[in-house]
Amino acid sequence: MVTDKLEEAAAGHPPEAEKRRGVAGPGAATVLVLVALPLVLVSFFFGDQTASIAADSLARLHRFKESSPAAADRLLGGLLSPDFDEAACRSRYEASRRWKPSPFPASPYLVERLRRYEANHRRCGPGTARYREAVAQLRSGRNADADADNHGECRYVVWLPIQGLGNRMLSLASTFLYALLTARVVLVHEPPEMEGLFCEPFPGTSWLLPPDFPYKAGFSAGSNESYLNMLKNGVVRYDDDGGGGGGGALPPYVYFHLEQIHLRLQNHTFCEEDHRVLDRFNWMVLRSDSYFAVALFLVPAYRAELDRMFPAKGSLFHHLGRYLFHPGNRAWGIVERFYDGYLAGADERLGLQVRIVPEMAVPFDVMYEQILRCTWEHDLLPQVTNTSEPGGARPPSTKVKAVLVVSLKRRYYEKLHGVYYTNATATGEVVADADPVAHVPFVRHCEDVHAGLKLFD
Repeated sequence: MVTDKLEEAAAGHPPEAEKRRGVAGPGAATVLVLVALPLVLVSFFFGDQTASIAADSLARLHRFKESSPAAADRLLGGLLSPDFDEAACRSRYEASRRWKPSPFPASPYLVERLRRYEANHRRCGPGTARYREAVAQLRSGRNADADADNHGECRYVVWLPIQGLGNRMLSLASTFLYALLTARVVLVHEPPEMEGLFCEPFPGTSWLLPPDFPYKAGFSAGSNESYLNMLKNGVVRYDDDGGGGGGGALPPYVYFHLEQIHLRLQNHTFCEEDHRVLDRFNWMVLRSDSYFAVALFLVPAYRAELDRMFPAKGSLFHHLGRYLFHPGNRAWGIVERFYDGYLAGADERLGLQVRIVPEMAVPFDVMYEQILRCTWEHDLLPQVTNTSEPGGARPPSTKVKAVLVVSLKRRYYEKLHGVYYTNATATGEVVADADPVAHVPFVRHCEDVHAGLKLFD
């Protein structure tokens, strides 16, 4: 599971930064190295210096926490509801202490819509009588709009996972936005590897799809239940407001497939007439690996609501992500320990993500040289010499820089780490994690922990 990998990462790399021994020259810059060394090796290299190293790290962390806002906006401007058990999800209200002040205040209308959604989810969510009635209607094989008394009472969109965690978070946020716009209740089919990773986002109810839900697997772009195939086969028509294409009742649900590779080829995804047809279904099963939220702005019927909820369009995922994704207590503990041990005490934090798309593969050496050139040209990292001897006068200021390398290929971390481990910098800055005179914690390879760290953006 993702959380297991996070735990292994935290356990395998104890959060102990290192400090200078003695007085540095007129101020060498320090880069915080996040190295893959267990504590026993740190003790071996540094001996009795480990106590002062730990003390320095804790002092930096203390200063960081003291500088944080004393009264952080725990509810994020009303974005979050106060009606939660804090002990059950510590991250919900603790994360605000670590975030930068938001450049996007939550609009009052968005706050109002979220409270309305939460109330509707409590009415229609799993375990309620309305949910049981809706599932019974679904199992009957007919869409509920054939029954005028039930139409619109409770409507649902069932989210199915695909691809990795990042894709899932983006598509789930998009699905929730779609639910907001269409007065649906979002239900999440949570795979085993995501159990406990996030807290429940809605008070007094659950968004988890009950295990006895009948339609959870076997879907693809070619499924007969997919909207495009229904349209192609005449099961639904634009000009048929009452039911199916043949004048009969609609099927019990529609499957909406929004996978990146197919989105490029689809003409019937974000057109208003298509969403009028989709809106006739009380049950939708949705599978996506995409951030399709931005495409909802293309639907004229949704645009006014979106503009009211998100006056700054760039705030869309900023708000939805902070509203929906709160790490579970176990995952939050791992994130906190990693952040406090490696990142919190730094004056500067630099993140390097290396993502190679198989269809457009870039050779390792070419990508590595591009990374070095970029970090050097923009003064993100100091350039190095071809010797381990100090290169020149040290700068007048002392700075600690933490660098996090995120990649599925460990070689990027290892090579960058090796450069600063074996070479002096041209400016005299010391970037060698095994040198207790002027230690520079630098880079750490990490595959899954970055998903949690994104929450600090």
